[in-house]
Amino acid sequence: THRTMLHISSSRLQHVQGFVFGLLEDAQGFPDPRLEVLFLIQCCAMFLDLHRVLADTNKAALAARTLCLLVLFCRRVLLHHLSRVGRLDADPGDLAAEAEHLEALLGQAVPHLCRVVTALAGGVGRPDVRRSGLWKLALEALVYLVEDTLPAVERCPLRPDTLGAYWEAVASSLADAVRVALPSPADGGADGRPAPSSADCADANLLAQTVGNLIAYRLLACPAAPQEVSEKGVKLLRDLAK
Repeated sequence: THRTMLHISSSRLQHVQGFVFGLLEDAQGFPDPRLEVLFLIQCCAMFLDLHRVLADTNKAALAARTLCLLVLFCRRVLLHHLSRVGRLDADPGDLAAEAEHLEALLGQAVPHLCRVVTALAGGVGRPDVRRSGLWKLALEALVYLVEDTLPAVERCPLRPDTLGAYWEAVASSLADAVRVALPSPADGGADGRPAPSSADCADANLLAQTVGNLIAYRLLACPAAPQEVSEKGVKLLRDLAK
């Protein structure tokens, strides 16, 4: 949950760092959609680089807090602009401006976030990331990102290139989450990963249920989902059931 993520990260953040993150988490976005995309990409580059994320305990805490920030920032931007797009009396020019924010977020920012968060969740070649438990928070963040953005895809008329980028990122990220991020007792030593502990297996089972519920009750139920994405979702559910 967000509360768990915040508790884990805040305990090791400096006071000023926590204060700044608190301000950013309350932000409603920026006037220019390009700034929102740039902000999210820079957050990933600064705090979620797989090669630096565990350089010290403070960087690990920053990474955990950043995962929460990404979810909250995207959620606030979506809610802010979706509510305006849904107004029947809105000026066409205002509607176009609001839609640009959604196009940029769903077609550029979210695909990038999905790739970065999924790479952190997989931790391939980085057994220290697996041992730290950060992969669990990253996988949880991925679930939130997909779940929060599906309603916007359902309700808003988006450009084909935006939809293509979004669905490709969602499908590939969920596939990687199922096949790479979720460990099983047979995975010990695969791709440089350590054998999962009993606690990791218990957490993985819970996360597998969460991912399965997301696919079954949100992705497959989404009327905007392309047929090929739905077919991949069904295959992933079979993989989770093995």
